[in-house]
Amino acid sequence: MIENIQNYGLKMSKVTSVYISYKKLWKMMIDRDIRKKDLREMTGLSPSTIAKMGKNEFINTRVIIRICEALQCDICEIMELVVHETGIENSTDLKEKV
Repeated sequence: MIENIQNYGLKMSKVTSVYISYKKLWKMMIDRDIRKKDLREMTGLSPSTIAKMGKNEFINTRVIIRICEALQCDICEIMELVVHETGIENSTDLKEKV
């Protein structure tokens, strides 16, 4: 996601990235005294899927639904979108990177 800004008459761009955070899930699991192993057993998830979630990587929506069904919760209770600003760069530099 790129947002143009004006800085002292120069055209600059603010570069941001969006990622999914599962911090809400981990907090819910702590509050309910559920371990990752328990979640795997409740949902049939593989250890690699749990590892992906630990790194805030994208996972299949079916997996998210299985987690919500097992924990009897809504999607917004286990994950959220996070916007992270990565810096400000000259717009000519951005063209080279894209």
